[in-house]
Amino acid sequence: MTGQRTERADAPPRETDLAVFADVAVFEPAQTQRVLTAMAGLQAQRNRLAHAVQQGSLPHTRIAATGALEINRWLFEEGPRWKDMLSVRPWGRVEELRVTLPRNRQFVADGNRMVSVFDYQGTTPQARLLLSAEKSGRYLFAYAPLQIKIADNRQVVLDGPVVSGEPTIMLTSEPTILAAAHAYWRAVLDSSFPCSEAPERIADLTDRQRQVMAFLSTDVSDEQIAAVIGVSVRTVRADIARVMTLLGVRSRFSLGQAVRDRLQD
Repeated sequence: MTGQRTERADAPPRETDLAVFADVAVFEPAQTQRVLTAMAGLQAQRNRLAHAVQQGSLPHTRIAATGALEINRWLFEEGPRWKDMLSVRPWGRVEELRVTLPRNRQFVADGNRMVSVFDYQGTTPQARLLLSAEKSGRYLFAYAPLQIKIADNRQVVLDGPVVSGEPTIMLTSEPTILAAAHAYWRAVLDSSFPCSEAPERIADLTDRQRQVMAFLSTDVSDEQIAAVIGVSVRTVRADIARVMTLLGVRSRFSLGQAVRDRLQD
């Protein structure tokens, strides 16, 4: 991970690029400066650790996975074993959320705690619309340029060294890294607000209608939308028809354009 907002090899594919609409100044300079200061401290510790782990084994630290596929597989398998998850993501895409939102609901339903913070400007407007329908405080927007996970308040997952040209992730419980990660987390939270308060929420739509509309710009079927939201296909199609009437359009294509226009306003 670097301070720049560059996508990792395991980043999800982009949907329709509306990033131009995300360039609004949302956060106060003092907020972003606190985040940058905390991030610099964490990055310095991360760089030290990445260099040391390449030299040999370290107590409290290991490379957990190498390469995009192995990283994704490791996170998929390891995540459910944790009981408390604090996550910071520098980007958000509908295609990614289609997979993670149901999984996160199950994680919480199993009695675990999760708070996930997305960088507001790095999250596409469609993904912000989708997250705006999540009423719980588990999802927040913030100024969050560096990706980390803090598991059970005692382990940190962060980018490791490049090995043979492949990205890696490190899992560490080293006290210095853990303290720096918590400092970064607190700074990010200071700039956060609930996703349900995002400007993209389109107030005249219901939560479920906003979820359905967020998927219209992606290559997702009505059946897949229904599975993600947890409703019937008939309900999805009924919601699409209602929003078409509400926005005064006569085709799904025109509906998608109308939603994009609303996100632009």
